[in-house]
Amino acid sequence: MSETLRLWLDGQCLQTASRMRGIGRYVEGLIRGIVDQGQTVDLHVSLNAGMPQEAVAARDFLSRWIKPDNIHVWHGVAEQGEAIEGLTDRRRLSETALAYHVSCIAPDVALSTSPFEGAYDKAVPLLPDEISGVPIASIFYDAIPYRFPDRYLSDNSASQYYRRRLEAFSNFQWNMCISDFAKQELADLIGVDRSVNIGAGVSDHFMNLRPPLAQHQRERNTLLYVGGFDWRKNVPAVIEAIGTLEEAQKNVVRFLVVGDLNVHAEASLKRSWSDLQLPADNLQLIGHVSDDVLLSYYRNVSALIQPSFMEGFGLTALEAILCGTPVIAANAGALPEVIIDKTHLFDPHDRADIARHISHALSMEGKSTLSTEAVDHARQFSWKRTAEITIEALKRIAQRQTGSLSIKEDGVVASKAFRAAKELRLRRDLILGCLARSEIREAGTQRLILDATSTVITDGGSGIQRVVKKICDAMPSGADTAVIVGFSDNSDEWFEVKGRRISIGVEETKRTGERIFFTQRDHILMLDSSWTFHAEHARSLMNARLRGAKVTTCLYDTVPLRASGFSHIGMPPVFSQWLQAALSYSTGFVCISKAVADEFLEILKQIRFPRPLDVGFWPLGADFVPIHEAAPREAVYTTVPGFLMVGTIEPRKGYRVALDAFDKLWKANIDVKLTIVGKKGWNVEHFVRMLQNHPQFDKRLFWRSSATDIELGEEYAAADCLIASSFAEGFGLPIVEAGYFGKPIIASDIPVFREVSAKSVGSSFFEVGNSEALAGCIETYISNPRKQDFKAVKPWENWTQSAEKLRQVVMDGGWYHRYTPEDAAAFVHPAEIGKFEMTDALDPPQSRHALRLIDGPMNADINDAQKYIVEIANQSDALWSSKGAKDRVLGVFLGCRLFDLHGRLLYEGYRTEIPLIIAPKDTVFMPVEVPNDWLKRTDAVVRIEMVQEGVRWWGSPLVLRIEDIARNMACA
Repeated sequence: MSETLRLWLDGQCLQTASRMRGIGRYVEGLIRGIVDQGQTVDLHVSLNAGMPQEAVAARDFLSRWIKPDNIHVWHGVAEQGEAIEGLTDRRRLSETALAYHVSCIAPDVALSTSPFEGAYDKAVPLLPDEISGVPIASIFYDAIPYRFPDRYLSDNSASQYYRRRLEAFSNFQWNMCISDFAKQELADLIGVDRSVNIGAGVSDHFMNLRPPLAQHQRERNTLLYVGGFDWRKNVPAVIEAIGTLEEAQKNVVRFLVVGDLNVHAEASLKRSWSDLQLPADNLQLIGHVSDDVLLSYYRNVSALIQPSFMEGFGLTALEAILCGTPVIAANAGALPEVIIDKTHLFDPHDRADIARHISHALSMEGKSTLSTEAVDHARQFSWKRTAEITIEALKRIAQRQTGSLSIKEDGVVASKAFRAAKELRLRRDLILGCLARSEIREAGTQRLILDATSTVITDGGSGIQRVVKKICDAMPSGADTAVIVGFSDNSDEWFEVKGRRISIGVEETKRTGERIFFTQRDHILMLDSSWTFHAEHARSLMNARLRGAKVTTCLYDTVPLRASGFSHIGMPPVFSQWLQAALSYSTGFVCISKAVADEFLEILKQIRFPRPLDVGFWPLGADFVPIHEAAPREAVYTTVPGFLMVGTIEPRKGYRVALDAFDKLWKANIDVKLTIVGKKGWNVEHFVRMLQNHPQFDKRLFWRSSATDIELGEEYAAADCLIASSFAEGFGLPIVEAGYFGKPIIASDIPVFREVSAKSVGSSFFEVGNSEALAGCIETYISNPRKQDFKAVKPWENWTQSAEKLRQVVMDGGWYHRYTPEDAAAFVHPAEIGKFEMTDALDPPQSRHALRLIDGPMNADINDAQKYIVEIANQSDALWSSKGAKDRVLGVFLGCRLFDLHGRLLYEGYRTEIPLIIAPKDTVFMPVEVPNDWLKRTDAVVRIEMVQEGVRWWGSPLVLRIEDIARNMACA
């Protein structure tokens, strides 16, 4: 064995409920202590892919200290816990696969961190075996179920499970016990004394504390419990003891309970408190918290109580003492090893004794009962010391091993594993697949994999697909990174797009492209607009994350969320589902502008996204026709100021706003012309008719529905100024192009337009959607025009430069911001993406808002109705969402109702769902649909109004007369 110990550690306890309890915290501390030993230990940890979501959460957690190449996965196939269904063949196959997996890693020694895992879940811990050829040690915490069989082993399956696991400790080469009590327990139970007390420690949060608060600065009469809630924890006894205190004291005691509460435990504790007629507000059930928050609780309470019937160590007591907090605890298990002052120990079965200790601890009038000796004793416990003892013991085990078998040498281990598995009554393909997926896959070269799924399937020539093709063409492979284009139209398979030929079709792509198998050295860039494939991609990308790959998602804009009124009715819900799926599997997001990145970061903050996330942005590229080729035709020049608008005609682009502004100028006899270059888009029939029937059409108002690059360049060259009047954008390519041609711009005042106009020769901005403000900007420009100025042009990135900047963000860590939640939990299930469910009825101050009609009527996308686009300003400090506590109840919607002229309600109409959230002080644009059947009632009005389902309509509606709707439809 070399001087460096190659150590394998079973990480499954970080995937089960143990991660929220003492075992998870213990293993975390031990790992950190081992890592701090530096080069003396080469630490490897494996996770069970049979619990994929939990494995991803555990991998994220471990990656703080362990490099990706040293975090492995194997594939267990157990379907339930052993205490439920017994030792099934699938569980036995999983045990064989894990042993085989460990042999493939070939450590000097293996450490089974929690051999009792898998009682009620799919975990399959490493037990002594004849397959791996590796010496195996264990960690032993306690034998509580054995000591209280009536409570924990009442049925035969649970008893058999526990007896098998307990007997396994006699076959481990060595057992690491967490206390002298645990060491003696193990010797008594298995009759073997191959063990050592490695102790326990606390995190640096507690070892490096500032001087603790003086007792008089703490919250008076406040008792804290931290831990689990199973029977042996004895928490109800604390409440019962509080109920026996003298009247004056029991009515002021506050009991704070911190831990991973389930609904049954929560209901039981609340019921016990209520039955004793204790003040309801004095019981606070806080749930699981981060170490930082836990630290603040320790430092601010009067005392900690630990009432367990048995503990293998007593970590929470140790942490509290190091915070200078007095601890009262049961005189059971290992607690007396931590709490050396015996006057602080009580009989956990005696409610009167517990009550006496509580009363004394809370009535010291600001004086601490914690001795200097108790604190000095607590400081002897450290993870450094525990890690050193553990490593020394493991080195001795490894040195005694005569030589482990190696799969790479002669296949002996593989043969043993397969022979053992063949005896099971399982399908051959299940056996072979389970063993194969437990081998260590060579990572190979680092790869950047660019997703082009949507464009491969249907290249509709959209703006995003143009970006995809340009980036895929321009992204260079490097000496240490291979760049490939990927595609997947199902939940399992990804294919390489051979030669980056994106437009050859799905079947040809699959036929010519090799399958992509993800490794920990892959970085997947979800470049395409593959939103409709979010369900399929979520599974395969979660598997990639399981393997250690990084996944970065491209965000082009937040329009379907913040401006859903300008999207097809089917897009916002699909986009929202895609974004929520992407939040579950992504390690980072990269946006096409700083403005989009800022909007996205605000969304993360508002929904309280629970995990750290990298957020970046990069500039899109632009291809320009050489200026000399775009010289305007002689006939184009006039003395009339010419304004240009470029982009697909759709409601979001604000063409209606611009046309209204020019109508004001023309009516004032101001001679200006407007040229629009853009194809007809979605849901603009009413505007196109208005455009073509306009009295200035083909006189001072021109529309060019298509143009080549040369022709577009000619329009830019001929124009005096560009107008961009969009309500929402992700980028702003026409502004970039105008800058290239040295043209000033007039733009709606949205952040992204301010950002991309930084290289323009001159710019002015007007209020979004305000045609009068736009007309004023045009008049100001006419009075002081700026002509073409090539010298002022600042160069914009081409696609090669754009691709390189994207690579620098994704691969070189050039992120804009590292989002970090305020209270980051150690473990976060990938499916947890934040809190935006409406759980309470909003009062009037929480529903303050303003509505403004932006556009309509226009034909609805699907329903037989007329659609209006409404601006909604959230003027409150509350977050609004359509996600209700139960179905739609309590969700917030935009709706409409039909009333007769006497104010009587006739009908309620469609509700429009908020795609994700409306943040406090934010303004969004949403659609609302008025059924065409209502238009038959000429003696009625429509009220467009906000509503909280099951609570109330909010008032302050937009009121539309039916006859006005009909007249506007006729005009359009």
